[in-house]
Amino acid sequence: MARGAPDWTGRINIALQELAEVTIRNKYGGGESACYAGTVKANDITELFSIAGKGVIYGGFITVQSTGTQRDDEQWLWIDGSQMSPHTFYEMNRFNLTGPTGPIPYLVCYDDENFLYAVQFFFGYTFETSCVVKYSEKHGRTPTVIAFFDYALV
Repeated sequence: MARGAPDWTGRINIALQELAEVTIRNKYGGGESACYAGTVKANDITELFSIAGKGVIYGGFITVQSTGTQRDDEQWLWIDGSQMSPHTFYEMNRFNLTGPTGPIPYLVCYDDENFLYAVQFFFGYTFETSCVVKYSEKHGRTPTVIAFFDYALV
């Protein structure tokens, strides 16, 4: 004979269940941070940081300051070995990819006169084995890049 609440009951009643524990949210460990601050090599792809394990991204950003335009540079997020939609600063600005419903990441600052650029990563991207953040410099300069991520591992 079946035990517990009927399937159509929306709430959980622990007294009717044979469960040791009910977790309503994903169970991640304490928050951690990964960061990078420095100059990147000209005409090269720089790995800013790598996170190994299973977890979730709480959020993050990349800021760029240079002595000349960096509009064609790309910021790359690799989740479990797959590259998420890379876009240049110029493409994100031109197509107004400026909110969390846009690509990964989305643009929050585009100043091609003072050569300041920034992208942000929204909460909730999960990964099973790894999360890697890279920066692709395409103008032959060595811009200053600051990157910061908050995340948690299982």
